[in-house]
Amino acid sequence: MVIKYNTKRDSYNFSKNSANFFINIGLQVTRRCNLKCIYCCEPKQIADSNFNTIKKIVDKLAENGLKKICVTGGEPLLRKDLLDILKYIKSKQIYITLSTNGSLLDKNKLEKIEPHINNIRFSIRGLEKNHNEITKSPYNFNETIKNIQSAVELKIPVSVVATIILKNHKEMLDMAVLCEKNKVEKLYFFSLISRGRGTKIFKEESVNFKKSLKEYEKILEISKKEKWNMETNIIDWSIEGQCVLVFPNGEIAGVPSFSDKDNAKIIGNVLTDDIAELWREYQFKENYINYYVNH
Repeated sequence: MVIKYNTKRDSYNFSKNSANFFINIGLQVTRRCNLKCIYCCEPKQIADSNFNTIKKIVDKLAENGLKKICVTGGEPLLRKDLLDILKYIKSKQIYITLSTNGSLLDKNKLEKIEPHINNIRFSIRGLEKNHNEITKSPYNFNETIKNIQSAVELKIPVSVVATIILKNHKEMLDMAVLCEKNKVEKLYFFSLISRGRGTKIFKEESVNFKKSLKEYEKILEISKKEKWNMETNIIDWSIEGQCVLVFPNGEIAGVPSFSDKDNAKIIGNVLTDDIAELWREYQFKENYINYYVNH
């Protein structure tokens, strides 16, 4: 399979018919997090794997042809060996997106990380008041914006994800303007996933996707009219299995999967199973491939 990956825009170009293995995997290097976001989809703790175990996971994925990993959590920067993990993944000629809440970074850390990643992804939860209420941190918004600006100064391509709920729905355009102003390369709007804490607030806080899409279309019109540099996308997380995660214990899962425990379909374990066979048998393969074709 030949995939052209645009590191600046975090986008993919490949033939759907040529997809013969996982295209991108989210590697949870930890489930620990320093924030307590009201819709966190992974609050259930799993013990961190040690560095040698993570190396084994990366080896198996690389041997089967994986070319892109999103290093995620929890909050990856809680790991003291994160830099070693990034260096090891990079040594396997695998593209890396680092996904972070932005609160544990500073310019010095970004300078150390920069040579070992292809892009970095931050989360914005709304404008300042809503963002800080959602993260339950009074300073996280300003920390995140400051570190986005530092990453841009260091010429690290920045993307942002924004999960849309009733609380921040009316701020979609404002978030987009904020991201364009701060030279973000790509902004993703996500619908709420009914997993983890998100399950508890799903009925009261989820926004009909068609309603979010209408707001998104307004943003597209404005971005075209004003000739924004930033690209945007909107993701409907009611489509099963679009994301594939490897949990800290090596389990590999399709997310979401609404008929399974925790809305995640465990399909095997990278450490013990034939990964190529797990790909061949992946029941959400079409949804997964379509997601990255349209990423």
